[in-house]
Amino acid sequence: MRFLEYLQDVAISAANWPAMKRHWPKTFSWGDRSLDYCRSWYHCAWSTERVVEIPIVHAWLHDSGEVGTCLEVGNVLAHYCNGFPRRTVIDLYERGSGVRNEDIVTCNLGMYDTGICISTLEHIPETEGRTGQDSIIALRRLQAQCTSLFVSVPCGYNDRLESAVASELGMAWAYRRVSHAAWEQVEPKDVIGSTRSGFVRGADAVVIGASRRDFGGQDKSEDIARNDVQ
Repeated sequence: MRFLEYLQDVAISAANWPAMKRHWPKTFSWGDRSLDYCRSWYHCAWSTERVVEIPIVHAWLHDSGEVGTCLEVGNVLAHYCNGFPRRTVIDLYERGSGVRNEDIVTCNLGMYDTGICISTLEHIPETEGRTGQDSIIALRRLQAQCTSLFVSVPCGYNDRLESAVASELGMAWAYRRVSHAAWEQVEPKDVIGSTRSGFVRGADAVVIGASRRDFGGQDKSEDIARNDVQ
């Protein structure tokens, strides 16, 4: 099945590649900076929220300087380029070299200098016998165990999680699809709770949160950031 999905992705990407190269926008705004869209063929990333998530996390890590010990929840970055730091990867479902197939809600995490989670927490299902939403529990575990944290959540899955990412990490950005190939930066409140259209692959909006450091985004809670440093 995965091989057939891969062939489908390649066929769709190849069909759209000429238009993508000639007419599609090459950059988008992140705060006062301009970043290149990610136009990877992997899982047709060029048509999903990955187009902004990957460049932003790459810039965020670059601006961080020394990343230190790094944890990634959800095996995402390995599929897009080799320029990311060495890290521990936890992914319950995806098999791969160096990937720990464990439940982020219950596993032994340890402490990390940097944590990254790209479009993963919204897929955590509710399990009978657990109190509260497991995705929120996972987010707060990452906040407790990672000195710096970057989390993105596509809209249309879990509006409570979207709100938590936008309000609890200290820094927040949001993006909304304005065409098949272009995204615009908006206020998180403008997209939280929005639904997926279903006409395109992926989501139509994404909320991104980061903690501890000011990397040019919108500071949504100075008190949270200040208390986190202490």
